Amino acid sequence: MSFITKSLFYVTLSSIFFRPFISNLAFPKIDYLLWLVLVLSATPFLIINKKRIEPNGIDSFLFLFLASVGISLYTSINVFNSYGHLYIYSGYIVIFYFIRICDVYQK
Repeated sequence: MSFITKSLFYVTLSSIFFRPFISNLAFPKIDYLLWLVLVLSATPFLIINKKRIEPNGIDSFLFLFLASVGISLYTSINVFNSYGHLYIYSGYIVIFYFIRICDVYQK
C-alpha cells in the first residue's frame, strides 16, 4: 500500500474507533466532525482501492436497510429533521463498504 492509502486507512480506522466514545447529545459538533472525517477519509480509500465486490447475501440486508430508511423518510411527520439526520446512516453505509473492500490483513 502506498503512503496515501495507508494514511487514509488509519484515519478511517481511528474515526471508527472513536465513534462509540463521543456522545452525539453531549457533543453534536464533534459528532458531525467525526462523521465528516470518516466520509472524507473512507471515500477516497474506496476510490483508490478499486476492487470488484462480488454480490452475496449480505447485500440483500443492505438493500432492506436502505429501503427501511427510505420508507421512514417518506412517512416521517417532520421531513426536514429526518433529512438532517440522514448523515448518520450514510456513515454506516460507508463503513459497510469500507469493510467489504479491505483485504484479509486489513480486516
